[in-house]
Amino acid sequence: MGKPSTSQKPAADQPAKLVDINSASRAELKTLPGIGDAEADRIIKGRPYLSKAELVTKNVMPEGVYVSLRKQIIAKQATNKPVAKK
Repeated sequence: MGKPSTSQKPAADQPAKLVDINSASRAELKTLPGIGDAEADRIIKGRPYLSKAELVTKNVMPEGVYVSLRKQIIAKQATNKPVAKK
């Protein structure tokens, strides 16, 4: 008979890790489709981004490239916690 099934889900069912365009390293950015050395450098140079759509509005990348990877990226905002005065 066949092998018993495992409890692991196929990789396609597991949520993909989003790449934060505001903090990702050059190597992490290059894991995205259509992003090479030059594109990763442009993304880093244009930081910070208020939204991932700014990659297009700031002319960092063409809209077609953005559309192909928009579900794989996020633009997290830095949190500046107020410091209590003593």
